[in-house]
Amino acid sequence: WFAFFSFLLYTKNIRGGMGMKKYILVLLLGGILITTTGCFNSKTLTCTSSTMDTGFKATTEIAVEFDGDDAKSLTLTSTTEFDSSSKDIMDEYESLLNDTVEEYKNDGYITSLERDGDSIIYYTASKQIEDMSEEERETFGIESSMTTYDTYKNGFEEMGYTCE
Repeated sequence: WFAFFSFLLYTKNIRGGMGMKKYILVLLLGGILITTTGCFNSKTLTCTSSTMDTGFKATTEIAVEFDGDDAKSLTLTSTTEFDSSSKDIMDEYESLLNDTVEEYKNDGYITSLERDGDSIIYYTASKQIEDMSEEERETFGIESSMTTYDTYKNGFEEMGYTCE
């Protein structure tokens, strides 16, 4: 956007000798250039799922970044809230996630794990989709038929996620 506004200011300064039709043509061509270079083609598909059981509630969000219809990266975010009586379960879960974080880091993921007292664990993992192995794609439920925004959305919704 900065480049576009700089362009507008520049054309304002040079348009003194330019007629209105030429000025509009320059603006139109600038808008076409910005649109065709991909400035407006990125979008994010965000899908969520929640699970409740005795002692905890887990919410999972999967965000897939797209450039046009090409999926570029996937970020999984998990928030698990535990009842005060479930501290032992929380400790075991945190230990399991620590192992997962280390495995994912070794596989090139950007990961984080954070514990908020004795009630909440936040976990995040993200990676470029093109760098994922077939096994990693299967772990996240990414099927080979999922190649566009709509097929990702439909695939995650079939797995029980709500997508926006």
